[in-house]
Amino acid sequence: GMRCAHLVEEVGQVKKCKNRGNTIVYIGRLEEKKGVRYLLEAIARLQKDFEDIRLEIIGDGTLRGELVELSSELSITNQVTFHGAMNHTELMAIMKKSDLLCVPSIDSGNDYEAIPRTLLEAAACYLPIVTTDAGGITDLIKHEQTGMLAKQKDDADLAEKLRAVLADEGLANRLADGALKVLETEFHPSVYSRRIAEELKRVL
Repeated sequence: GMRCAHLVEEVGQVKKCKNRGNTIVYIGRLEEKKGVRYLLEAIARLQKDFEDIRLEIIGDGTLRGELVELSSELSITNQVTFHGAMNHTELMAIMKKSDLLCVPSIDSGNDYEAIPRTLLEAAACYLPIVTTDAGGITDLIKHEQTGMLAKQKDDADLAEKLRAVLADEGLANRLADGALKVLETEFHPSVYSRRIAEELKRVL
């Protein structure tokens, strides 16, 4: 356990001396309950204020074609990259270059989602998180303490929460610190968090 905490701390140190930019990463399936369309709409709202805003979309799914089309309707094709599925090492490399993780999930009937593993990985990477209160997410994310919670299916609110973090480095670091602490104290380092730590060491 301790070894993992030390590695997580090491990652934190690396992140703290990093100049934060405006690269947002989404990791997950491209399905309705993931709410990616609202993220694209939020990016369209933010692009005039953050000229260098970028969205890296990692993952695949039935909505990919539709979402690619939507990003072109919203005139954000230069800002958005659809990477498709990636292996864990490639994914960690992108996370390391990103400034914020956004997972705008939607509650979908009986399909309860436990806390997405992606959120734990982002916390370990010292990435601030903007998400919603869907499924088990609030087990890790407490609004304005360990992340920002946007309303589900609300691109205007999502844009506001993203704007708050992108515009305020102090807030970004505070949220990243908060999530990292919760990760260390409440989510016991399992086999995979040790593996994350090892892979991070490789890509750092």
